[in-house]
Amino acid sequence: MDPGVAIAGIQVCWVVGKILVESCQTWRAAQEELADRIAIIEHAWQRTRMQLEFIERLTLDEEYRRTLDELARILATRLSAAITAINRAVEKESKKRPGFLEFGEGVRKSKYMFVKSAIDDAIKDVEEWQRRFDPSWFLVMRVAGPAIDEELKSAKGKEERDLLATRTGMTGPKVLTRSPFQAAEGLRQVLRNPARASIFLPNIALEKQAIPHSSVQRAVFRGGSSDKDQRSFFIESIICRPGADLNALTADTRKLASRLTAADPLAFGLLNCKGVIKVPGDVTTGQSPSFTMVYRPPDGFKPEDSCSSLRDFLLINTRKPSGASLSRRIAVAHSLARSVSSIHTFEFVHKNIRPESVLLLGDDVDAGATFLLGFDSFREADGATYLLGDDVSWDRNLYRHPTRHGNFITERYRMHHDVYSLGVCLLELGLGESFVAFDADGLPTPASRLAEDFGNWLKTTGRESGEVTGRFEESAGLLKHSKDYLEHLAATQLPQCAGTRYTQAVMACLSCLDDDKSQVEEDDTYGIEVGMGFIQNILGQLDEILV
Repeated sequence: MDPGVAIAGIQVCWVVGKILVESCQTWRAAQEELADRIAIIEHAWQRTRMQLEFIERLTLDEEYRRTLDELARILATRLSAAITAINRAVEKESKKRPGFLEFGEGVRKSKYMFVKSAIDDAIKDVEEWQRRFDPSWFLVMRVAGPAIDEELKSAKGKEERDLLATRTGMTGPKVLTRSPFQAAEGLRQVLRNPARASIFLPNIALEKQAIPHSSVQRAVFRGGSSDKDQRSFFIESIICRPGADLNALTADTRKLASRLTAADPLAFGLLNCKGVIKVPGDVTTGQSPSFTMVYRPPDGFKPEDSCSSLRDFLLINTRKPSGASLSRRIAVAHSLARSVSSIHTFEFVHKNIRPESVLLLGDDVDAGATFLLGFDSFREADGATYLLGDDVSWDRNLYRHPTRHGNFITERYRMHHDVYSLGVCLLELGLGESFVAFDADGLPTPASRLAEDFGNWLKTTGRESGEVTGRFEESAGLLKHSKDYLEHLAATQLPQCAGTRYTQAVMACLSCLDDDKSQVEEDDTYGIEVGMGFIQNILGQLDEILV
């Protein structure tokens, strides 16, 4: 569609956003605490307006514009609700206090309680919409023409100046420091420029600490004797598998690490990469060559702060009758889904999405504390695929689509395979339990639901008797029918545990490789259609959940 044709939802946002800011500005003469909140609203709206202006100038397919129009209309609805709430609060307080509009230095804070609460809700709504809009924003900015680069640079500078002015002297809640323009500029730069050779680090000594049931380790580099000289990182290994091309893996690892140097943890749900350490192989010990990815912790994370894998989170939740709240589990699920969208935006497929690959930071697991790691099987989205199968354990195959099981792979890995793996993780989060347990020796064993229920389900579906004999993890039916069984669990158990919308998101993931749903990817050169479909059918469903 011609970029000159306006997106109707965005036009509505201009009108409503202006009214909201004007409504808030009426109270600027009030208490300083209230004035701070008004400054936040002004900045948030300015940032949103600039992003929407960018979108309107782009030449986009009709389907993409429709998706963005829907998002803009959602924002307009939220802004309208905020205006109504503020006006209602003013009207209510004015009736109680006839002199409420006469501001003075001695006016008590309690007089502004209703207005302050309404503005706080408006701030929350705008920031939540920003998080919802981000995946579409980054996806579109990734493929925008080169003419946008100078405008993006200019917008970033303007936003930084506005942010500095907004924060000066503030005593109330802080403005989010995450800049969508800075993150978009960094994304475009790393996708456009070749990988940097300087991304490789010297083989420094690191003190390592295992994270239970995680492919990631904590690491500390001690540059001196004092605590100030200590630096904390997260690390993981990418091992060159037998039969793989070491030169190709080196090039891919360099690209991955270079691109992740632009990863804003809050914006993408991916940790920022400091660099890579090459670890040579050893013929005498049979050790394969490998690469150690070194990640910076997000701002504000301290060495003493807690961290855990999603697997450990699920295991603890399974053992405790009370467990984590549904809202907490859905927040983790939503953040993980955004991370999957982000890795595809960086033009990689992950190939190893499972609870051991997900890191949760901090005691209060919210939407900003979940990060996708575990890149030991990744490749570029459009890179060569060697169709190398592996006879891995059942607990890994459980998270793989049946077409990717075993030693002989006939279907190339696509973005949809990552989405399927995400669906299995979301199913566990929705049910509030881990499908994998561990015995006394630390070896994976089927959780009770799988061990007891899978065989019974196979029998009721009329499968061959030979498929239900023996141990669960040795059953031929596991590889053949795991997808059908997981869809059965989602359809029959998930609605009462997590609701209809969550169930729809999980089912969309598990069925994404069905023939009638996955053909579009073959002709989708930039992965935009797959990305937009993911945003609409999965992130969109998760966004609508209210707990």
